[in-house]
Amino acid sequence: MSMMHVIFVSPYEELTEMGRGMIAEWREQGVRLEVMQAIGARAVSRLRIKPDAAICRGVTGVALSRTLAPEIPLIELKTTGYDVMRAIHLCRSNPDNPRPYTVIGTKNMVHGLQKIIDILGLELEFHVIGSEDEAITCFEERMRQGRRTIIGGATIVGVAERRGVPAVLIRSCEESLRQAIEEAVLVAGAALQTRTAMEQTRISLNSLAEGIIMLDTNGVVTQCNTSAVRLMRGPKGKERDLVGKKASALLPQFDATRALSGQEDFVLTLLEGKHAVAASCFPVLVNGVSRGAVATLQEISRVQEMEGTIRSSLHSKGHIARYTFEQCLGSSRVFTQMLDKAKIYSRTQAGVLLYGETGTGKEIVAQSMHNASPRRKGPFVAVNCAAFPETLLESMLFGYVEGAFTGASKEGKPGFFELAHGGTLFLDEVSEIPLCLQGRLLRVLQEHEVMRLGHDRVIPVDVRVIAASNRPLAPLTGRGLFRGDLFYRLNVLGLTLPPLRERGRDVEILARHFLDQFGRRYGHCSVWSEEALQLLGKQDWPGNVRELRNLCERTSVLSAAQSVGCAEARDAFDTEERFFPARFGPTSAGDDPGVTDLEDGKTIREITRQAAREALTAAGGNKGLAACRLGISRTTLWRILREKGAAQTSASFHNRVPPAD
Repeated sequence: MSMMHVIFVSPYEELTEMGRGMIAEWREQGVRLEVMQAIGARAVSRLRIKPDAAICRGVTGVALSRTLAPEIPLIELKTTGYDVMRAIHLCRSNPDNPRPYTVIGTKNMVHGLQKIIDILGLELEFHVIGSEDEAITCFEERMRQGRRTIIGGATIVGVAERRGVPAVLIRSCEESLRQAIEEAVLVAGAALQTRTAMEQTRISLNSLAEGIIMLDTNGVVTQCNTSAVRLMRGPKGKERDLVGKKASALLPQFDATRALSGQEDFVLTLLEGKHAVAASCFPVLVNGVSRGAVATLQEISRVQEMEGTIRSSLHSKGHIARYTFEQCLGSSRVFTQMLDKAKIYSRTQAGVLLYGETGTGKEIVAQSMHNASPRRKGPFVAVNCAAFPETLLESMLFGYVEGAFTGASKEGKPGFFELAHGGTLFLDEVSEIPLCLQGRLLRVLQEHEVMRLGHDRVIPVDVRVIAASNRPLAPLTGRGLFRGDLFYRLNVLGLTLPPLRERGRDVEILARHFLDQFGRRYGHCSVWSEEALQLLGKQDWPGNVRELRNLCERTSVLSAAQSVGCAEARDAFDTEERFFPARFGPTSAGDDPGVTDLEDGKTIREITRQAAREALTAAGGNKGLAACRLGISRTTLWRILREKGAAQTSASFHNRVPPAD
């Protein structure tokens, strides 16, 4: 914290030395006392000082007050009756000083002198002056009346001595100087607090987006902030353009009469040739009496913009993309090529269609593309189109208004397109969207506007759509299960995510990463052995990265060994995996259910594949429905159909992806 700065301007040498003797004393109290000597207006005008407070006396002090900034307090070094009497005594003790004696000084210097003259019966006259010019005029007039001795301050004494006239200086005592310094410190501290509060208020007012104008009891502007100037006078306006003018002249239709009479008021007013402004006026009451008013001004368009921003931020809470391209691990050529293409796509506004088997990380890539796009500051809204029934999916995508259907929220609800405004909407498993909704989705993509259920008003939306599917859409369009026009609208930029079995040593990279990640979570510090990594690299991984991640988590839970070998890797595969021991090879002869004959001559694998094909046919090719009827997961059904000898519907995924990529 800087020290308080007090300047003492001394009119004569003796007083200067007295002040310098107090510098060290006040420094210990956190005050920087600076002492300088100057007499008269001309000398003072050459001073360039900006202290927290200043001390001076007599006509020199009057001159100094005119050069200091208004916010700097000036403390007058008081001259006591004792100081004047001592000067009179010195004057009388010198017989060379002719009578009569004349005291010339400022009002504070000769204060109470008349009473002293009356009490002591002195032959003495005194004159009160207010400036150096008055002092010289008074001196010249006294000289015309005859020779006499002058008693006064340093300025008048200096004038007398230059004219050869006897003169005696009224000196200030040490106690008066000490009291003056103490007063200067107190006043400067209070003034500093006041200036600080005023500056804080000024900065606070100017930082507000709302315009603030303060009115006196006549409705005249006494103070305003920069926003008020901008609203009413444009970016080049000045505060002086408003201060001193009637508020009613600045704002049409605005009348501060109600506020000045003690009542709050609100009005919408249109600035001439500009924009609509909402003005609220509040009375300033002191002890129940109106002392003016304060008006706040808000531009209507900004209020509407803020409302939209607040609604958007409230609705998009939690819709955040967490992943970036830096978190996409892998060094295989097929994977890095896919990432390079995804980064190029990220810089555009075009729609993207991601193909990939279950568990290949389609949403992670979609989030990474969002975070690398110009929309990174907007929301990322992810929707699994297979997770909602048809009627619910429609309301979730497009929103609804009050009373749109039974059970609808009274306030209505925005849809995912509205929530994703200014950002990205990720439609996962887009192939599962019912045909009846595909037409509405197509219109939103084409027109960039959405209509809530039960409403007749369209809402413009600015959304980039990234769709994803674990089965190709082109064959579905040929079978009438997916609209061709919607397919081509989504498939502006196509991207295929490679399955894990085609990524080579990426399996090792991911396995090490996941085991380390879950090891930290569960307090284990395990690593894969080279044999275990070779074993993992030989698997086909129908569940892809998700399956590998789950395996690593199970391994971390089940094994506390520092090195995880092949045995631990086998143990980590769940019961469903062990149903197909061919993945690791039979443990002993004759224990492979794939080759064990049953009573009807069929193997367990054959019976399983037949049941899967029949369920898939009955479900019209819908794997999700077929898996639900069989009581297994989609991944398991996919794996069964991929077994050697399965029907054509189970052909390799990557051989069925259309050449969109």
